[in-house]
Amino acid sequence: MLPTTLSSSASLSSSSSGNNHFIKSKKSITTSLFLIIICILLVITFYLFISYQKENFSSSSSSLSNINNILTSDDYNFSENYKEQDKEEEKCSINPTLTEGTLTREILGPKIWFLLHSFVENHDIDQEYKQLNHLNNQQNNNNKINNYNNNNKINKLTIKTQNHLKRILKYIYETAQLFPCKTCSKDFSEILRKNPFTISNMDLYEGSLSIWMCKLHNIVNKKLGKMKEWECNRKELEKMYRLKSC
Repeated sequence: MLPTTLSSSASLSSSSSGNNHFIKSKKSITTSLFLIIICILLVITFYLFISYQKENFSSSSSSLSNINNILTSDDYNFSENYKEQDKEEEKCSINPTLTEGTLTREILGPKIWFLLHSFVENHDIDQEYKQLNHLNNQQNNNNKINNYNNNNKINKLTIKTQNHLKRILKYIYETAQLFPCKTCSKDFSEILRKNPFTISNMDLYEGSLSIWMCKLHNIVNKKLGKMKEWECNRKELEKMYRLKSC
């Protein structure tokens, strides 16, 4: 009986060992398959991510191209200046060596505009411009002088008025150049350069410095994306900014 029992035990041991080997082999295969599936999922995820990024980049490039077609280079540079300014507020001051205060350009800007509007309104030369137009019309009606143009009007302005105009414009240009906000100063100076008030183009502004300043204000508001647009009506400007009698 003993040999038979030993043989049976050996057979059971061999069978158990075989089963363990099979289980281990099965676990190894399962682990390998799991890792393969994980790798495949990672590859698919990475591919989808790259595709999404490419699509977004293409879309943003297309949008930027459309914007550039609408905005002129000047408009784009103007708005970009302010975007950069928002990122670097510490460089806002025209004098960066000064200790930073609490005043912002959003507070200061409207007050400077009010000063400029009231200044040009009370130093306007449009009354003399109107008188010149009246005289020119009379002369033309009488056929004494024909084909009047802006050059004729230059000589008609008195020396006193011309000197007065130079002083006013000098004040405005220097105010723009000395404005505490560096970016604002640069951009407004450029707007003044492109939209000057001269005796030869007075007709564009009805001979009024006040109307000229109003139109400059609208240019700045438009470039800053503000919806408000001033109605450059002479009577309304006079009502708002003309100084009352003392």
